[in-house]
Amino acid sequence: MRVDQECAKKVAEGLSAGAHVLEVAPGPGYLAIEVAKRGDFRVFGLDISHSFVHMAIQNARFASVSVEFRQGNASQMPYLDETFDGA
Repeated sequence: MRVDQECAKKVAEGLSAGAHVLEVAPGPGYLAIEVAKRGDFRVFGLDISHSFVHMAIQNARFASVSVEFRQGNASQMPYLDETFDGA
């Protein structure tokens, strides 16, 4: 988990308040959750695995942070162009 915390700190330092951030293939969501803890950001995660999405949602609830995890394929993004400030 320490690596996720260090990476999240670096990501968050480059973002402005209110930034929209997407993590592709977040697995259980640890990095996205750590980013959400570090500022006023809208954090999203897109993973092809239903199991990982379910796990990530549970992990975000446990961490008391708001991250929108969604099941989907990165080759067919379910988001509009220019939705995110960082990915």
